Amino acid sequence: MLIVHIADITMFYAPASGGVRTYLDAKHRRLGIKPGIRHSLLIPGAHLGEQDGVYTVPAPALPFGKGYRFPVRLAPWRNVLQDLQPDLIEVGDPYLTAWAALDARRQLDVPVIGFYHSDLPLLCSNRMGNWVTPNVEAYVRKLYGNFDRVLAPSQVMADKLIGLGVKNVYVQPLGVDLQTFHPGTRDTGLRAELGIAEDSRLLIFAGRGSKEKPARAARLHEATGPALSPAAGGFIDARARAG
Repeated sequence: MLIVHIADITMFYAPASGGVRTYLDAKHRRLGIKPGIRHSLLIPGAHLGEQDGVYTVPAPALPFGKGYRFPVRLAPWRNVLQDLQPDLIEVGDPYLTAWAALDARRQLDVPVIGFYHSDLPLLCSNRMGNWVTPNVEAYVRKLYGNFDRVLAPSQVMADKLIGLGVKNVYVQPLGVDLQTFHPGTRDTGLRAELGIAEDSRLLIFAGRGSKEKPARAARLHEATGPALSPAAGGFIDARARAG
């Protein structure tokens, strides 16, 4: 049987990390039971190692980084990819691992896909000011212009990339875990507890409390008007009380 080998590579993977790890873990589990597919996942770690198709590549821990590690040497990541010899590489961050994957492509001659999980110009401007935006946008345009295909999790993100001049951009929705987020788990008393009418729609933001994410939820609320009642995910267990 022909085996297709897919390798995912990212630095966005830590014990307390969020959406990117959730996506990659779900992908690794799903592809692990699909016949004819091998999936390898390359993530930062304290030492070089492998367990169940997850490869750790040495990278220093970020001070106060809640378990995140930041790769500073390209060669170890490129070498692991070259040893694995995948048929397809997907990159999950815009930093050194992305350049390592592009470097490995020269020897492996395989397609490399970039998944644009985060709005990097917005992220940087929120932390450093708008003066950095032109340089960050130029960096995004250069990096993602090198990929054979670029995936974005929403049309909004895709439009931003296209607006920067990036080609071959496709929307790839991440989906929902229907076993966790299911109407059968709803709490019928939640609306009464929050003082929300039964005929109104309830928006729950479930995610990390980073600066840009609650702001995005607030903009959605403004766009939809008073018929939508917002609730912060930090105060509601969205898994047990989805309504």
